Amino acid sequence: SLAQALVGAAALLRGQLGEAERALASCLARWQAADVHDQVELWSQYLGKIQCARGRLDLAAGTYQQVLEVDAAPDRPVRPAASTAHVGIAFVAYHRNDLDTALEHLDEGLRLCRQFGNPDSLANGLAILAWIRRVRGDVSAALEAMEEAERVSDPTAVDLLNPVPAHMARLRLSLGDVAAAARWTEQRGLTA
Repeated sequence: SLAQALVGAAALLRGQLGEAERALASCLARWQAADVHDQVELWSQYLGKIQCARGRLDLAAGTYQQVLEVDAAPDRPVRPAASTAHVGIAFVAYHRNDLDTALEHLDEGLRLCRQFGNPDSLANGLAILAWIRRVRGDVSAALEAMEEAERVSDPTAVDLLNPVPAHMARLRLSLGDVAAAARWTEQRGLTA
């Protein structure tokens, strides 16, 4: 099953999201049936991101909720995967315009990200927070959150695994800073 998960990860890196989703969902179902919680928690974060990227928000919310349910077992301490799950649920809630739910999950998710030292989820959560602040009209707080997201994100990871640079370009563009967005596209070799 681990081999199949690695096939899914390879498909993800090739941009073949459908293949990656199928492979990871199959692995997760087997690991859940066998009560292999560590593997479920580890690979669920990737499956949730893939599902979000494919616009399958209901499935992503369910994937993240399963992680929280595993962590909620009375005999288990809260684990790092809960930080990713809370940030993932916040992402889904934000895209459904349920900003209060998004903020509730972000509060817990960001706290856990900082507690467990989870920079990827921290950066993604801060980017979501920036967009919520932008939607609510607090531009300076939005930029502050996005700048923090840039500081904690891994500059070597790109695209689906680190969307923060693209979020910053979009945020700057939404504020009318076309030059900053243009610099971002040029740095990545993108053209019209």
